[in-house]
Amino acid sequence: MIKVDVKGLKKDLERFRENNLEKMQGMVRTFSYKIAETAILNTPFGDATLYASMYEKRETDPNWQSYGLYPFDGFARGSWRVSTYGGAEIQEIYGRNSGEHALKRTLGPLKEYNLGDTVIISNLGPYIKNLERNSSQQTMQQGIMAPTIDSVMQIAAMSLRSFYDNSIGRV
Repeated sequence: MIKVDVKGLKKDLERFRENNLEKMQGMVRTFSYKIAETAILNTPFGDATLYASMYEKRETDPNWQSYGLYPFDGFARGSWRVSTYGGAEIQEIYGRNSGEHALKRTLGPLKEYNLGDTVIISNLGPYIKNLERNSSQQTMQQGIMAPTIDSVMQIAAMSLRSFYDNSIGRV
């Protein structure tokens, strides 16, 4: 008769499971962060001085006034946000560093991420579709999504394993 004490094995398997769960969650958090960062960097940054008449429409044109936007640049980059609960609302961050501030705000929702949750990366700015259709020369006729998806695919192909290996539930 052979007797085997599996208590130690069971504890090892439980630790392995918890460690893998943390690493997978960390991998998804880091990947999602990189997607948001890439989308922000591929979003044109406006110029309220050069295009003053367009920015003034936010205060004078009834079609634009309904959005309640201020006539400051940076809104398009600052409007990117992350959600893990399915809600999506407009986010208003303006100024030269709006993209950096928006990216920092992604950390809160990503820390709440649990394996299996859906991560939504969105920009509900009223003119983001126009930018996608190349209304800005900064998109170089590629929009925002095409170069973002290209970068995301490269990140997925080259970095997911390192995101997993270096993750202990962090972004």
